Amino acid sequence: MEERTIFAFDTGTGGHQSQQDGVTSSNMLISLELEAAEKPASLTVMDAETHCHVFDLPSGEWFLGRSADNDIVLNNSCVSRKHLKITVSDNWRQVFIEDLNSGNGTFVDGSRVIQRQELFGGEVLNIGGSCLLRFLEQGNYHRIQYDRKQRAAHYYKDTDLFNRYYFDAVVDLHVRKSRFTQKQLSLILIDCSSIPEVIAPADPNAVEPLLAGLGSWIQTHCCRQNDIPFRCGDTLLALLLPETNISTAHEIALAIHEALARGQIFQDGGASMVLSPFLGVAAMRQGVMTGADLLSRAQEAVVSARRQKGSYVAYFVEKTGLNR
Repeated sequence: MEERTIFAFDTGTGGHQSQQDGVTSSNMLISLELEAAEKPASLTVMDAETHCHVFDLPSGEWFLGRSADNDIVLNNSCVSRKHLKITVSDNWRQVFIEDLNSGNGTFVDGSRVIQRQELFGGEVLNIGGSCLLRFLEQGNYHRIQYDRKQRAAHYYKDTDLFNRYYFDAVVDLHVRKSRFTQKQLSLILIDCSSIPEVIAPADPNAVEPLLAGLGSWIQTHCCRQNDIPFRCGDTLLALLLPETNISTAHEIALAIHEALARGQIFQDGGASMVLSPFLGVAAMRQGVMTGADLLSRAQEAVVSARRQKGSYVAYFVEKTGLNR
């Protein structure tokens, strides 16, 4: 069996590794391999700007390209709209790649893909001459390392909420897909900037645990199956609602506000905490071309909520340009 090295330890013993270090390294390798065995085949984007994005490849056919209707969208001008197809067998044991008559071609380890060919693991895919992906076969222990890097890059600190970097990428992708499919899409912003002003004077250390608890509560109690929660900053949370119109999104925002106003969030000591963040709602309408456009409308709705006396929730109305 081929020996593989994952970790290099500087033991300070003139280059000789102690038996204990060897046992530790072996245990870590076994742990990684056991964890990796539960993972399907995957593609990892080899681009620093993507912060190590990993795409799972369960069994079936997977289309890659620039168009928003692909399973994996590669937003690169050198990539064709429908560039290539990857087919994964039911047991994940066989994976095939096929170029779909793309303009700039598909290359595997430097060789152009002329016809359907099998991938075995570890190959570098060059898509269109500028987009690089690494294929990891099912069970490849490197997948766990990529997963950990991706989590560190995409999540807000130690929470289970996606961060602002990932928010920008995901919202923009969903806006593009919504424009292509004509399906509804809504966004709720939850502005908690007033919470530290109330809590910090009494206990500055209580602010972050409370906001982290609020994020976890929203994720647990407010998210439907396809909703995506984010923490975009120290005091800004967001909830992306695919296939949801603005009326439904507004009802969800009202429900969140009412629950928080009743003291649904609990502090570490067990005491309930009444919170009154401002919520802004926006949805896909004519003129929303990017994720930034949708975010801007939700931000305007938050400003409107702050201005309205006795109201903490507002939504952007595209027809009149007014917030309500």
